[in-house]
Amino acid sequence: MKNNRPSATQSRQGHSGTQGPGACHSVELNIDGVELPYQFKIWDLEHGSMCVLVNENSNLVPRLKVGVSLKAKYYYRGSATPSNCHTAEVSRIVKNDQGRLRGHYLVGLEIHDG
Repeated sequence: MKNNRPSATQSRQGHSGTQGPGACHSVELNIDGVELPYQFKIWDLEHGSMCVLVNENSNLVPRLKVGVSLKAKYYYRGSATPSNCHTAEVSRIVKNDQGRLRGHYLVGLEIHDG
């Protein structure tokens, strides 16, 4: 049985521009208490680390806490079909007060098999 779990390398490749055919570029998250899933572009900001940007005024901010597990579907560059469902755990939340990402939270995600 094939493992459709995106690797940290695939996720990094999806953002850095050195894409491979299976490069992961976005994630759809199902968040408790929110009727529809949210889709985010994946940002690779550190070695092997994936983040999504959430606007500081978003109604999602109070729902996101470190350690919370979310249902996630990862989308690969060049494919409209998501991977199988996985679990993504919020690993960190950092507010950006400067630079081009000012007014956003960087929400780190860790992928777990689901």
